[in-house]
Amino acid sequence: MLITGVAGFLGSHLCDVFLKRDWHVVGIANLLTGAAGNLAHLACDPRFRFLRQVPLPVHGEWFASMTPAQNYRVAA
Repeated sequence: MLITGVAGFLGSHLCDVFLKRDWHVVGIANLLTGAAGNLAHLACDPRFRFLRQVPLPVHGEWFASMTPAQNYRVAA
């Protein structure tokens, strides 16, 4: 599962829903409007991976290899 805007209100709650269903979630956010505190409770969850949004070349190869089952864009 890939959720963009995961540090925002909607994104963080959507992440919680899928983790409760035992999905693995990759969350992306630039933290301009969201808050890292919205994800603090997930720090030790091995099913969750947070990527702070940076220019595409840094994570470009990783994104190219990723084929998520679903993708939710909740970034504003």
